[in-house]
Amino acid sequence: MKDPRSVSKLVEQAMLFLEAYEDSPDGDAGVVRVNLLVDAASAVRESRDMPRIVCLCGSTRFYKEFQEANYRETMRGRIVLSVGFLPHQRGLEKRHGEDVGCTPQEKLKLDELHKRKIDLSDEVLVLNVGGYIGESTRSELQHALATGKPVRFLEPVKID
Repeated sequence: MKDPRSVSKLVEQAMLFLEAYEDSPDGDAGVVRVNLLVDAASAVRESRDMPRIVCLCGSTRFYKEFQEANYRETMRGRIVLSVGFLPHQRGLEKRHGEDVGCTPQEKLKLDELHKRKIDLSDEVLVLNVGGYIGESTRSELQHALATGKPVRFLEPVKID
């Protein structure tokens, strides 16, 4: 049975979200809405026994490693958030997303969307295959650390 205090907290957060959505001007409104959604999601997790949520980050060229990590984390009872698509799975040598019609502007939007997945997660798992951390993954890692998310790495990190 759900704790009534947690449920009331969830309702309160949802009401705050709706008020912010209806009353806020453009500008920081998106940030406010995202923060309130994250708070509401946290309240839901607190109101019942929810599994941890892990967000996978890494280069989409590591299709096999994304699949393996997704399997391992799922089998450990975790909810897994991952990239929306893996364009490199067909072995094409195009830049991220270009083989499926993804423009550079859309790629930036996808990068921001992935950061929202990080916001929703309890922790981040970086798939740093062979030590590789590209520009997008580095940005996601910085976002995770800036928001206080615990970060794990697939492989040991070498500090230069």
